[in-house]
Amino acid sequence: MRFGEHTTRIRARGRTIGTVGGARVALVALAIAPNLAILIVATVILAALNGLFKARPIGQVPFSYTATIILLYSAFDLDSGPLIALERVAYNLVGILIGLFVVLYPFPALMRRVRAGL
Repeated sequence: MRFGEHTTRIRARGRTIGTVGGARVALVALAIAPNLAILIVATVILAALNGLFKARPIGQVPFSYTATIILLYSAFDLDSGPLIALERVAYNLVGILIGLFVVLYPFPALMRRVRAGL
């Protein structure tokens, strides 16, 4: 895979949208599901969708993956579901920002130095 700032930004944007969107889906499921059995069914459906669409461009966005993980983490304590969703989004956004910083700032300079040495 070749480095490209444009591609990196597009992937970061997709990850951000997928993470926030997946968290919203999980929050809606937590809000409307009356019991744990329905949440488990929703989790299985989201996990199946993640597997089915993994090879497609839409599968590269962590939409159903994020929702599945939040629902699985929330299964132990349904009351803490919204907090788990918020923590997951915050952790992912920090990771995305760190990744963007590394790829957009030190990495291009390093690649120029490597190419100049070749």
